[in-house]
Amino acid sequence: MAIEKINNISSPEEINSIAYADIAKIDGIEVVHGFVPSGTPLAWYSADSITGLSDGDPVSTWPDRTANGFDLTAATTDRPTYKTGIQNTLPAVRFDGTDNWMMNLSVGVRSQPITVFIVYSQIVYANYATMVSGGNGSANFYMYNHIGQSGIRLAGPDEVLTDKSHPETMSYVTARWSGATSFVRLNGVQSAAVDPGTGDITNFMIGAVTGGSSRFFRGDICEVIMYVGAEDPTANEAGLAAKWGL
Repeated sequence: MAIEKINNISSPEEINSIAYADIAKIDGIEVVHGFVPSGTPLAWYSADSITGLSDGDPVSTWPDRTANGFDLTAATTDRPTYKTGIQNTLPAVRFDGTDNWMMNLSVGVRSQPITVFIVYSQIVYANYATMVSGGNGSANFYMYNHIGQSGIRLAGPDEVLTDKSHPETMSYVTARWSGATSFVRLNGVQSAAVDPGTGDITNFMIGAVTGGSSRFFRGDICEVIMYVGAEDPTANEAGLAAKWGL
């Protein structure tokens, strides 16, 4: 693991007490508020990485914090809103549930397993409001909330977590697409294994089903981390919970 820059270290003795906040970059990923994702994420979007915006401004680009550069973009009429001081003094990206969505078309085709971590708060549960999605037709996959239940889909039937979250309560959720051993974890509580289907995914979207045609999300999304692989949830869930005060 390459540490590219260390701040506020004035002597060799201080190296033993380095905190995450002192490290500017690890393996090309910038450290934000002391949290670094485990492993090697394919893409990482954190609301506190967005710069140059004030409260209420539209978000045209949500930068990918990995070296892969899979930035999310939105057309002028589809842009969500940047909101400050939403959770633990940190900002969020707010989606209106009507036409807001962001997408990257360069992620390409990715095979299962796929693991995604999300920190979010949904204002209204309705219409299988979609947090993340990708692909189309038989390759369609998405992570959604409906009447308080988190679910995942990939070509097959919807599968849901039995435990419910609460409207307008900030939560963290982990979704693993891995055939018959897929699962979702809401605030660290894992569902039984489910089978949402098999197949590859294509590209990546936040806030709606691929193409921005339906199932729009209404609420705040604070952070999204995506992996190609079966990333263990332990470290990221603990880090996200600490960062966002959950």
